[in-house]
Amino acid sequence: MTAIVLCGDAVTTTTLVLALTWPRWTRSDGVAGDVTRDVAGDVTGDLTGDVVSAGDRGNVDHIDRVIIESDPSGGSLIGWLALNPQRTLTSAVTRRFDDTGPADRPMTGWERSAQVVGDGLAVLASPIRSVEAATSQTQAHRSTLAEIGSVDGLVAFIDAGRGIPGSPWTPAGTGLVVMVHRQRGGPAAAAGVRVEQLRERYEILESAGHRLAVVVIGAHPFDPADIATHLGGGDGAVMVALPEDRFAAEVLAGRTGCSARRLHRLGLMRAGRDASLRLHAAASSPAGLASPGLSRWGQGR
Repeated sequence: MTAIVLCGDAVTTTTLVLALTWPRWTRSDGVAGDVTRDVAGDVTGDLTGDVVSAGDRGNVDHIDRVIIESDPSGGSLIGWLALNPQRTLTSAVTRRFDDTGPADRPMTGWERSAQVVGDGLAVLASPIRSVEAATSQTQAHRSTLAEIGSVDGLVAFIDAGRGIPGSPWTPAGTGLVVMVHRQRGGPAAAAGVRVEQLRERYEILESAGHRLAVVVIGAHPFDPADIATHLGGGDGAVMVALPEDRFAAEVLAGRTGCSARRLHRLGLMRAGRDASLRLHAAASSPAGLASPGLSRWGQGR
């Protein structure tokens, strides 16, 4: 498993964008899986497609990406993606659905609780309420994360919420810790305070030995390149920008009436593809550094 841990502002939206646009290659056996909702690859249909559990579908072998919500304040994707609220980290820990799934293939607790939302993409959602969310995440640290970490070729996008992710959610297979900073406009003085706070978190994670990337959302009041300069990351730091695209963000959060094909053409998703390529290259490098020819700062197009 390769883990991409995200923390900061607008993390859930950014996690979805990266997971949906993450570079993928055709499997050698040609299996593509059954698609219920796809806004990243061969884009067809509408975003209102059904979501089913990986266990019920029996196509867990075809999952190459999983989003894990680990925000202790509670999850959002149950509501955003109209997921089954009974299949969450809690059910993965308690193994509530151990009697479900295909009879010819042993399945782990996380596989039975994961819900397929697209071609090769599953979600292991957090409970909505904070107390249950924090409890299930603490328990999942001891069991569920180890199960997921043993899956070869799987990319896990771990949504750690606004705070600094703790060590259980930055496992040994972590390719990158991605810090997300959303500019809110307003006076430069107030925005400067938030950038300085970002710099402090960056230094804390850097000193802990994590391989870091920064995603800046929005271009006002500061140019994202200026923020990159202020952070002063090392030569291996990867920093990319995403546009402020409220409509695309609303569609990802459950707004209806936008086809997958149209969403795929919106600025946020187009920039997301460029950001994913850069982050994928950084996470795939043995040293965790940007590969030769990969610019330190990339403005998504």
